[in-house]
Amino acid sequence: MSNVVPLSISAVSALLAGAVWWTHRANLKLNLYGRRFDVYSRMLDLFLALSGWNPTELEIATISLKDSPELRQSQRDFYKAVLEAKFLFNDPDIQNQLTQIHNDISHIIEFKRDLVPQTRQGSVDAKPEHEEYIRCLQRLNDSKPSLEQKMSKYLKYKGGFLLPR
Repeated sequence: MSNVVPLSISAVSALLAGAVWWTHRANLKLNLYGRRFDVYSRMLDLFLALSGWNPTELEIATISLKDSPELRQSQRDFYKAVLEAKFLFNDPDIQNQLTQIHNDISHIIEFKRDLVPQTRQGSVDAKPEHEEYIRCLQRLNDSKPSLEQKMSKYLKYKGGFLLPR
């Protein structure tokens, strides 16, 4: 009888340790999911901020985004997300595509803010830049479904539990 109490305590301790381990493991997976989804979310925020943006006269004159704090902040947040993605996704295609999106958005902003006004004034022929602008827009339109498909294996939920990779 004296061996039953220590054995029972050991069994309960082992069960509690297993439950704690499982809970921490699930919490780590959930945190990783949250960080990965945040990268995707910041991309969507930047797309939305860019979709209705037209540069103001001040932005054209100062070559800045002074009057567009939402776009400026979304661009900064997305750049940070691109850097974080290197650690969160073990897929060079995702990293390369996020970098391409960042470059394309920068080109679109520069074209609309810097070159369009000069083209209207007739001081610059921006035909090659306009063609690149169109290519950037097309890549952005194509990138969202492509990136969603690539990220989907990292962002799956089933019944409240993360699926193992």
